[in-house]
Amino acid sequence: MVITSGNKCPEFEIAHHLDSVAKLSDYKNKVLIIAFHPFSFTGG
Repeated sequence: MVITSGNKCPEFEIAHHLDSVAKLSDYKNKVLIIAFHPFSFTGG
């Protein structure tokens, strides 16, 4: 799947640090920044 600028993000669910699941729709009409940090806090 390719997401390009200007397109809507598809609905998804993701586990977060509070041991529960967040859905994209939970943040409707709010500013949301999603950041991925591959290899953070590892020796790689």
